[in-house]
Amino acid sequence: MNIKKAGLIFAICCSLVLSACHAGQSTVPLPEKEYNKVSMLWVVTTGKTDDFDLIQDEVNRITREKIGVEVDIHIASSFINLASEKQMLGKEGITIDVPIVHKWEPFEGVELDALLAEYGQGILSALSEEQLSWGQQNKKQLLLPSKGDNTISAGVAMRKDILDRYNIDAKTIGSLHDLDLIFQKIRQHEPTLKMISPIRTDGAFFARFYPWMGVNGHSYAVLDTKSGKIENIYETEEYAAYLALFRTWFLKGYLPDELFLQSLKAEELIKTGELFCFLSACKPGIEAELQIATGTPMVVVPLMQPKVTYSSATDIMWGISKESENPEAAMKLLNLLYSDPDIINLLSYGIRGMHYTQGQDTFIDFPAGIDITTSGYPPNIAWFAPNQSLSYLWKGYPIDVWEETEEFDRQATRSEVFYFFFEDEELEKKISDVKKIAEKYSKGLESGMIDPELYLPSMLEELDVAGMPEIMDEMNAQYRAWLGEK
Repeated sequence: MNIKKAGLIFAICCSLVLSACHAGQSTVPLPEKEYNKVSMLWVVTTGKTDDFDLIQDEVNRITREKIGVEVDIHIASSFINLASEKQMLGKEGITIDVPIVHKWEPFEGVELDALLAEYGQGILSALSEEQLSWGQQNKKQLLLPSKGDNTISAGVAMRKDILDRYNIDAKTIGSLHDLDLIFQKIRQHEPTLKMISPIRTDGAFFARFYPWMGVNGHSYAVLDTKSGKIENIYETEEYAAYLALFRTWFLKGYLPDELFLQSLKAEELIKTGELFCFLSACKPGIEAELQIATGTPMVVVPLMQPKVTYSSATDIMWGISKESENPEAAMKLLNLLYSDPDIINLLSYGIRGMHYTQGQDTFIDFPAGIDITTSGYPPNIAWFAPNQSLSYLWKGYPIDVWEETEEFDRQATRSEVFYFFFEDEELEKKISDVKKIAEKYSKGLESGMIDPELYLPSMLEELDVAGMPEIMDEMNAQYRAWLGEK
């Protein structure tokens, strides 16, 4: 056999062997790649989740590739019922590895310091030392705050079409009391239009508008910045004046008929044309945010000095549950939530081309033929997201809204009682009784439903009997001692 023929036979044999190998491989399926499993909680404030399975698939495409993690996202429908929704998940035996947490609620979490050092560089880059301190206890990092608007401020959000129609200058409004004359003018022309609502119809006006410096965990106690003394809010002249105003609005028929009967967002009543205004947040970009939510242009006038309180700074936190079987994978996911714009925009706005489009100017908007009522995932403006500054800007937002938001937070007044915590164990029974009495009266008083001339004196009398004076004396004594230690 010559060399040429031998080479040909060898080549044919190799080809047959390789063909056999490929044929064999095609009949044996490759094992699926194993990913670390992590569950997280997310809130969909719009209530529409028709397309959320598609969004979760896209999130998992990113997390599998970048960190080797597969995410199971559980949906909550609102922050008002967040605690009860988490309890329901617990009863069903579902562990949330990465939950949304209010710092004041009971939570057993993993200490995060070592995990942050190894897997959390994106988090450490996103959050300032001050922000990180909000989630610490005994100098240990237990929770992480959302990087968003940590400042409390409030204003009145009004329909621009009504202001324009009746030549009303919003700049003349400097306080809640200034609204009464505007309501009278509009009512002459719009007898069936409701004038104002709390942020939810079954709530109270102070749920959004709260101009006092409150003591952490004790809504009945506020700091008088002039005297430096902590006072019972229900005894203050300012509180009584607001109650009288709310009662006037109620008696004049300015408030929604649904008050207390249904839990409707004021934005929904604006959307249906039933309402003129409501008390809203007041921050950079709020007018654009409300226009998206209501479908109509809104004008927001600030009515409260911006401030950062312990409550506003720690209201929305993120952590890792002690029940998590893989805290390392959970931290990797958290790190992406603070550093990866693709995931934040998927969760906030959905899938590009399906739920939104992006123009050359970087702003996003609905695709042609789609609006907030027809979208399978309307814009879920995620102010509670770990890092809202990674979100795209919806059409109408200021181009520098995230820079404005950071400056807004920096300039806001820090509460003088930010780190003061009342040690109340010895007065626990009295405090519980006081809170029950306040709860019995406050919602009706603070929504105008009941007459403050009749019920506020009754409330104050019951509070005194329950031990309010003793509580306030002890709180002030501890506050003076705390100031001395500072």
